Amino acid sequence: MRIAPNQAIAIWILAILVSVVLIARTGLSTDMSAFLPRSPAPAQQVLVGQVREGVVSRLVLLAIEKAQSTTLAELSRDLGARLRRDPQFVLVDNGDETRELANVHR
Repeated sequence: MRIAPNQAIAIWILAILVSVVLIARTGLSTDMSAFLPRSPAPAQQVLVGQVREGVVSRLVLLAIEKAQSTTLAELSRDLGARLRRDPQFVLVDNGDETRELANVHR
């Protein structure tokens, strides 16, 4: 049995629409504490609290890859400098000697 080109296109469009609906209704969470125990033991409560509300919950790690090392170093320095000027970042530690607090009002 052969499918007519119009039917194939209709099936393809229907599959895309179903995919869009499924993706739109999917709940996404970036909360890493979902991987921790729901009822932590007393020794684990400190870790769970730090992951949910502590400094670790606001940590962002970035990687720049797939270029020559000189290009990567230049991109990394530029990105670090731009992030230090952004008021949304308190600290930018780029692995270099510049370990000053960014945008802290003294």
